[in-house]
Amino acid sequence: WRADPAGAALLGGLELSRASRGLRDEVDRQVRGWQADVLGLVREQGAGRRGTARYLSFGVNALGVSLMVLAFASTGGLTGVEVGIAGGTAVLAQKLLEAVFGDDAVRRLTVEARERLDVRVVSLLDGEAARFTGQLDALGAVQADGGPLREVVDDVVAAARAERTHRSPVPPGHAGDSRPLRGAGTVVDEAAPRPPRGFWRRLLGRDASA
Repeated sequence: WRADPAGAALLGGLELSRASRGLRDEVDRQVRGWQADVLGLVREQGAGRRGTARYLSFGVNALGVSLMVLAFASTGGLTGVEVGIAGGTAVLAQKLLEAVFGDDAVRRLTVEARERLDVRVVSLLDGEAARFTGQLDALGAVQADGGPLREVVDDVVAAARAERTHRSPVPPGHAGDSRPLRGAGTVVDEAAPRPPRGFWRRLLGRDASA
């Protein structure tokens, strides 16, 4: 925005080049909230299995961490050595969860945990983006759907179409005031003598035999 005069005017002395002051606290709050979401999913899924030996041996926290690892591993974005480390850890987490809850339940829990994480991340980023979009909204400078611009384009196209429709046709033989090119329609007399070869050379002062 600073590189453009219009954008620089929108800044108006606001400090938008860095994150908001409360971002760190908001990130911590969203992370703790998601952790609570995951543990809640594990408790809900294990409500009928609390008497089983496997559920009791691992506990809610261990199963919750395993579900978090599995949810992160399925989101992608890992490169290099991270792929191997996360892949091996995710396999162990998946096997642990499947031993307690079964295959179908683990797939469902993973999807739900990832969706809840997405909701919290979007909420966090939208809050930061509002610092910028709020400046545009206050000026009425943003039309997300581009409707007014498309309406103007449609009006121009309609006007051009109407102009072509009502344009007077040009009568045959009256294609304008253009004049024929000089020499157009001239009939060449084949019997007329032609200049000898080398005419242009002699005219330019060069020897015809050169």
